[in-house]
Amino acid sequence: MPTSRSLLEIKAIPTRKTPVWVYQGKSIKQLIEELDTFENQNREVFISTDYGESRKPAGLVRKKGGYYLLSSREGDMETKQGNSEWSTHATSIRQLINELQSLEGQDLEVRICVDGDDHGKPISLVGKKYTYCMLTSCSDFYDQKLNSG
Repeated sequence: MPTSRSLLEIKAIPTRKTPVWVYQGKSIKQLIEELDTFENQNREVFISTDYGESRKPAGLVRKKGGYYLLSSREGDMETKQGNSEWSTHATSIRQLINELQSLEGQDLEVRICVDGDDHGKPISLVGKKYTYCMLTSCSDFYDQKLNSG
């Protein structure tokens, strides 16, 4: 005899559908609004495409077709001249906001570009990690985790 399930039980059944926030991306205007909520605007900004397991310092923004790419700076970490201190040379939140505000088409999507990926990835998450700001794309990493599980 078939068993019937309540609506709550059906909703609790895990699905393999990717959440919308993974691929939704952010417009320049939305990214500025989120970055503007950080109390310390001098925090360095890093980008990641694997939930922050690895990171690259945020670099310059350039237009690519109908969207903008925020690329990583070359050389993840560099040694400061004259001593053994490490410097990331990452852009601060304030610097990035200023650059984004000067761009035309504030409703265009801004994507992150790591390791020369010319199409970029949608920005899924913006948040504080340790002492810096992290812009994270989860799309490829989420797909890999889903397919390996």
